Amino acid sequence: MATVVFAGTSDFSIYSLMALVKEHDVLHVFSQPDKPTGRKQEMKATPVRGLCEKLSLQCSQPEKIEDDPFWDNPPEFDFLITASYGQMIPERILKLAKKDALNVHGSLLPKYRGASPIQEALLSGDEITGISVMRMVKKMDAGDVFLQQEVKINKEDTYKSLYERLAEAGASVLIKAIEDYEAIRPLPQGEEDVSYCRKISRADGEINWGNPARDIFNMWRAFTPWPGVFTFLGGKRLKLLKVSEIEDEHQAEYGVVYKKDDDVLVACGEHSALVLEEVQLEGGKVMEIGEFLKGRNLVGEVLGN
Repeated sequence: MATVVFAGTSDFSIYSLMALVKEHDVLHVFSQPDKPTGRKQEMKATPVRGLCEKLSLQCSQPEKIEDDPFWDNPPEFDFLITASYGQMIPERILKLAKKDALNVHGSLLPKYRGASPIQEALLSGDEITGISVMRMVKKMDAGDVFLQQEVKINKEDTYKSLYERLAEAGASVLIKAIEDYEAIRPLPQGEEDVSYCRKISRADGEINWGNPARDIFNMWRAFTPWPGVFTFLGGKRLKLLKVSEIEDEHQAEYGVVYKKDDDVLVACGEHSALVLEEVQLEGGKVMEIGEFLKGRNLVGEVLGN
């Protein structure tokens, strides 16, 4: 049984933390500070802090991990483990682990280093992604890789479904990496194959109808449920909560709404089209497109204005 200090924040993190608690001795947990959420901006515990409360684990939530009093006189521990923590950890802390400092990352490194590897795989239309357990070093996501596991991306996957499968795989690969630590020969990442992904913002969800429908559909997959995809209708934000792509070589201008059979479509770039299925206009309720059309005939309107 190894002794572990763990750092994580999101739902992705709790899969790894739960696996560690079952197999090893978790001495201390770090999570990002709680943040206000929702319209009322009420403070909500991070998923990791919530799990720590249930499991009676010690949890600290410093603005900067290096400033936490835990490091003034830390106990000896074998591994420092992070999974979706959200902070870079200084080298002096990484070096405190007797055996190693390992991170669970949601891509097949060196592809998609950075904060949004799951979204990036969906945006790119990839068919395969995966999990990497790698050594933490000063440079972001650049350490030697201990183990990797491929995960297939299904055509119907959105961020939520792919996220859950990767989180489960990450926990499994992490436990195996710890169990086989002495026998594994970690491999350096090939710098020639490196790619990066950035932190996602709300503004990234705005649709450019000049893009092909396939790209917009992949954007919807990647940004559902957050930050969501949207366009504008008469100056109001229109959220597209459910869409699908269709082959239809139209001649309409980008953003024009038209009907074909029973489908309501939006003209996209490269003579492609997106099917609207469920929408929400700013200030209104979520509606299936058929219900929405009873109150406003979209056909002929141009989205994005």
